[in-house]
Amino acid sequence: MHWRRKLLKSCYLYIIVKANVEKAKKIVSGGGCILQLRDKRISDQKLFEVGKTIASFCRKKKIFFIINDRIDIAIASGADGVHLGQSDLPICEARKIAPRNFLIGISTHSIKQAMKAQKEGADYISFGPIFATRTKPHLTPVGTEKIAILATKIKIPCFVIGNAGIRNLKLLKAKGAKRIAIHSAVYRLKDPRKKILSFKKGLSL
Repeated sequence: MHWRRKLLKSCYLYIIVKANVEKAKKIVSGGGCILQLRDKRISDQKLFEVGKTIASFCRKKKIFFIINDRIDIAIASGADGVHLGQSDLPICEARKIAPRNFLIGISTHSIKQAMKAQKEGADYISFGPIFATRTKPHLTPVGTEKIAILATKIKIPCFVIGNAGIRNLKLLKAKGAKRIAIHSAVYRLKDPRKKILSFKKGLSL
């Protein structure tokens, strides 16, 4: 097993950021396991420039860096992988153009989609939204009951997503969640380090 996939199994906290280099650096320094750059408001050139800067910083800190949707920019910027949506490039096609051992994750919103992603060779999946979220208002929350079902069927790393926070972390863990993906819970904070430590502590209990 390649070191990336081996290390991925030990990652439990996935943090999504916008194209703000200084904020991304603070989050990485705070101890996030995986950092994803997702920002649909900016140009391709800006996404590449920001991605290249963050990729270099993450590499020094030994943190995985993922770019959302754009496999071309992910490869060009030196990211560790790409995160695809259900309407993006299929996993099999992404593999054809990705470097060897490039990580490919995919968003899933049902047990069926999660199983399909695993079968098609995704390295990890996100599953949700668990709760209603302003980030994905068009998606119906899947709820917490499916987390336990997912745990019996999915062997690759699975990060639950969708308004996951410290306040419901205990509930998510009780339902079987081992990994979470977060965005606004830390991104909006001036100093996210303390909150990241709280998440890591909560996930390790």
